[in-house]
Amino acid sequence: PVAYINLIQHAVECSSSLVSSVSVQDVYAMWPDIRDVHYHWLEYMIPSLLISLSQFAVLHGSSALGDSWVRIADAVISEKEQPLLDLDESVAIQELKRSGHCIVFPTASVRSCLTEIAKKYGVRGTKVSPSVVRNALKRSSHYQQLKRHNKIQLLKYVLQDRSFSSLNGLSLLPLADGTFMPFLSSSWTSIFVDSPQCPRSLFPGQEAKFLDESIDAGICKTLKKAAVSGGTQLKQIQPSNVPSLVSQVLSSVGGSSGTSVISRPYTLYGVLTDRWIQDLWQWINQNVYYVQLHNFQGMYIIPVTSSRKEKKLMKLTSNLSAIFARLPGIAVQISDELAKGLETIGCTVLFNPPDYLVSCRQLWDAYVCQPVKILTCISRAQHHALKYHLLTLRQKSELSLFCHLLFK
Repeated sequence: PVAYINLIQHAVECSSSLVSSVSVQDVYAMWPDIRDVHYHWLEYMIPSLLISLSQFAVLHGSSALGDSWVRIADAVISEKEQPLLDLDESVAIQELKRSGHCIVFPTASVRSCLTEIAKKYGVRGTKVSPSVVRNALKRSSHYQQLKRHNKIQLLKYVLQDRSFSSLNGLSLLPLADGTFMPFLSSSWTSIFVDSPQCPRSLFPGQEAKFLDESIDAGICKTLKKAAVSGGTQLKQIQPSNVPSLVSQVLSSVGGSSGTSVISRPYTLYGVLTDRWIQDLWQWINQNVYYVQLHNFQGMYIIPVTSSRKEKKLMKLTSNLSAIFARLPGIAVQISDELAKGLETIGCTVLFNPPDYLVSCRQLWDAYVCQPVKILTCISRAQHHALKYHLLTLRQKSELSLFCHLLFK
């Protein structure tokens, strides 16, 4: 054993010389393959040799500082030889090197010796693993400079053991706006995972609040499991989350005026388009058992076309001075002439309301009056506006006409 270990040490010294032709693989070839050693040598020679190997720098490692020979206990050992590494493993190992770790790529015969040394004598190196990589990344910020596709590969590797809570602090969570944010152990800043019941199309301009689901399908599937099991800020979006997200959508485009009716603002990111408003109301109608309409109070989501054909938005507020001009199956209707008078005193008249509004029975009366409840609508109007309108009627005949239209 003494001669054997001296031979290996001499080979190590030669391989470190610039003029020597001894390679790392030549040194590893001198290690015994204990899977193919006669039992006699296993009993009498191999134990002494293994003990000696555990005490000297006989493993070749590579780090950011260069190559060197290290002892087993100081090595970070890859279970695969370098040419056999997957892309995600290559990126992970590169980051380990950058953080100061010395990475060893032993051959199969060397790995069998290392296993035996660890089993019998308790001397072992650190294996490259998701846990080791996560800890290294938390002590270094180099990985944040990686290109997007390399970050995704790094994320794929550290997710392998599905220890989601251990991701805390790593800026590897890909968002739908193309950026990354740190994983957090709490949900005070939730990042949502899309669902068929609550499609992301309802929330244009809110990509920074959603997971990027265009990434590798396997990674996406694992992160969706994290959203279910907990341990991070990832969360499966629920109907109860929709009102607050819609409120943020509207605030992002200035839909937060203090008045009850506003002109349709600029449709940035597709917000407040006819299609978006239609999709939102259809979602509200389909999810009436999960989310009540009052959760959307204060939001400009009721489309209104005035008597002058102007497109406006009305804030959803209880006891609005608003009324449907006509409804299917109801004989009473608001004439155009009366509608103009109602608009003058501050009421809002919904002409030809779209089907998605008409079918939302939660909207009737609590928010928008039926045509038969015109007096209720007027009572909700601003009293000074009504008084001013009546005072401006220049002739008794005009007042009589208004009352006739009102009560006919």
